[in-house]
Amino acid sequence: MIEIFIKKAYAVSYYQPDFKYNRSLDSLYDYIYNGVFTLLGVLAMIYIIYYGIQMIVSNGQPEAFTKARTGLLWAIIGVITTISLYFILNVMVGTANKLINIP
Repeated sequence: MIEIFIKKAYAVSYYQPDFKYNRSLDSLYDYIYNGVFTLLGVLAMIYIIYYGIQMIVSNGQPEAFTKARTGLLWAIIGVITTISLYFILNVMVGTANKLINIP
């Protein structure tokens, strides 16, 4: 019983779904897809934090506050667009896989 558990744990620990180890078109798509959305999420958080700090530091200067508010608004619009794009692509890929019968 313990030997089966050890073999399963050993097999799971060496499973690498990355494109680096599995060079199929699906793994390339997943590698790029996950990398792009991770990068977009990190960039959005950096912009939100940066413009939030700029709003705090503006000290009542109307032009600096307006610039920071506009940047923050665009960062939030970018987050909403990225999340929408993520869900739209998931629906499109799921539909395409069902149409060509890929499990």
